[in-house]
Amino acid sequence: MTDADPRLTELRAVAQAGDLAHAARLAEALIADGRMRDPLPFRVLGAAREAQGRLAEAAQALLAALRLDDRHVPTLTAYGQVRARLGQLDEAQGALQRAVALDGDNPGAQFALGWTLENRGEVDEALAAYARAAALDPQHAAAHAHAAGLSVRRARWPAARAHAEAALAIDPGSAVAQIALAQADLGEQQPAPAEARLRALLAVPSGLSAHAAAVARSALGDSLHAQGQPAPAFAAWRDANAALRRLHAARFAAGGSSERGLALVERLTAAYAPGRRRPWPAPPELAEMPVAGHAFIVGFPRSGTTLLGQVLGSHPAITTLDEVELLSAAGHDLLGSEAGLAALDAGDPQRLARYRADYWRAVEGKLGGLAGQRFIDKLPTYLLGLPLLARLFPQARIIVVRRDPRDVVLSCFRHLFVINPSTWEFLDPHDAARFFDAAQRLADHWLATLPVTAQIVRHEDLVDDFDATTRRLCAFLGLDWDAATRDFAASSARRAVRTVSSGQVSRGLYRDGMGQWRAYREQLAPVLPLLAPWVAAWGYPAD
Repeated sequence: MTDADPRLTELRAVAQAGDLAHAARLAEALIADGRMRDPLPFRVLGAAREAQGRLAEAAQALLAALRLDDRHVPTLTAYGQVRARLGQLDEAQGALQRAVALDGDNPGAQFALGWTLENRGEVDEALAAYARAAALDPQHAAAHAHAAGLSVRRARWPAARAHAEAALAIDPGSAVAQIALAQADLGEQQPAPAEARLRALLAVPSGLSAHAAAVARSALGDSLHAQGQPAPAFAAWRDANAALRRLHAARFAAGGSSERGLALVERLTAAYAPGRRRPWPAPPELAEMPVAGHAFIVGFPRSGTTLLGQVLGSHPAITTLDEVELLSAAGHDLLGSEAGLAALDAGDPQRLARYRADYWRAVEGKLGGLAGQRFIDKLPTYLLGLPLLARLFPQARIIVVRRDPRDVVLSCFRHLFVINPSTWEFLDPHDAARFFDAAQRLADHWLATLPVTAQIVRHEDLVDDFDATTRRLCAFLGLDWDAATRDFAASSARRAVRTVSSGQVSRGLYRDGMGQWRAYREQLAPVLPLLAPWVAAWGYPAD
C-alpha cells in the first residue's frame, strides 16, 4: 500500500478539510486492512481520538504512527501532548525533547514541551520553553499567557503583567492571561480588583474552557478569602474543585486508569503490615557521594516544606533542590507492585547502584557540581517513598515537616495543584482528610521501623522560634549554624508574598497562615473528628 493508494489520497483530503469524524472512519478502515505501512491513518485517528477526549486511544494511534516514522515532529508533538494530558509526564517529556532536538525552530513543539515541564513543576525550564515558542512565533498568544501564569508562581508580578498583556494584545479572549492578571492583583495585595476581573470573566462562560473556568473560580475564592469572606470563598473553591473532579474522573474515579493517592497508601500500608516483609540485610558500603552530605525534606503537601527548604538553602554550605522528581523510575519499579517491593527487600546491590547513579547524574544535570556542599532534596511526596530513600541512600538524613493538620487540609483543598494521584485527593475535604490520616499513619510506621535517621520539625516552631529550630536542624545536618539563615528570616518578613496559581508558596516568616482553619470551622466540621487525633498527638490546641 503506497502513498498513491486512492484511499490515502481521500483520507488526506478529508482530514485537510477538517472533517475529523469522517477522516477517523476512513482511517479505521485502512488500519483494519492489517497491511498499513503508511503512518497517515494512525496520525489522523490519533488526532480524532484526542479531539474526542479519548486520550488513551489517541496515544496508541500516535505511537503506532511513530513506529512507522519516528522523526515526524508534528506526530512526536501530538504524542507528547496526549501523554502529558494523561499525566504520563516522563513519556511526554521524552517525546517532546526528541521533537525539539529534531526541529528546535518548531514553536508548537517548544510550547508543548513548556506545558509538560510546567506540569512537572519545573517552572524555570518551562518558562524558557515558552519564551522560545514566543520568540519563534511572536503571535503565539498561549506561550505568553502560560509564561504569565508561571511568572505568577515565581511572584514576578511585573513580568506576569507584561506577558499577560502581550497575550491579550494577540488574543483579547485569552482566559489564561486574564486569570494571570487577577492573580498578579492578588499577589500585589489587591483582592477587590482581582475579584472584579474574575467575576467579569466568569460572567461569559461560553468563552471559557472547563479547566479555565475552574481555575478562575478557584482564584475568585482566593480573592474572597483575602477580603475576609470565608463562606463564599469556600463555596468558590468547592465549585472549582468539583469541576476539576469531573474533568479528571476518567483517570482517578472508581475504575480509572491511575492509582489514586489513597489507594497507593492503602496498598503500601498492607504491604508493610507487621510480619509481612523480610528484614533488610545490612546496607552495602556505598561509593563516595559527590557531596559533603545528603538530606531530604519531606512532609505532607502544604506542611511548610518549601519555606524550610528556602531557609536552609540560605546557609552557605547547603544547596537545595526544590520539588523536582528525580526518583520516578526507581519509585515506579520498586514501589509500584508487590514484585517491586520484593526487589526492594532483596536489595540487589547492582540494581540499587544503577538507580543511585541515575539520581546523582540527574542532580548534577540540574545543579552542576556540588563538591563540598550539603545537598538537600526537597520534595514533599517523598514522605510516601521513605523505604526507597532508606534503601538507596542509607546515609541520608530525613527532615520531616509537620503543621497543624487542620491548616494542612484546608490549604490542600483551597490551592490549585497539577492533578496527579495525590492531588486528586485534595479536591474534596473529606478525601483530603482521609488521605492525610492514612499517609501519616504509614509514615509513622516507617519512621519507627525503617533504618532512617530522621528529625521532625513543626512549621509553627520555625515561625515562632526560628533561631532554636534552625540551630537544631543545622546540628542534625552536621553543620554550624550560620547567620545567613537569620538574615533570611529578617528579609522574608518584609516580603511576605504568596503565589496563587499552583499551590506553591514563596512566603516569609509570618503567622497569618497559622490557624486559618478557624475561619472555616463550620465548613470543615465534617472532617475535624478525623484530624483530631493528630492535632492532639502533635501538641496543637483543640481550638
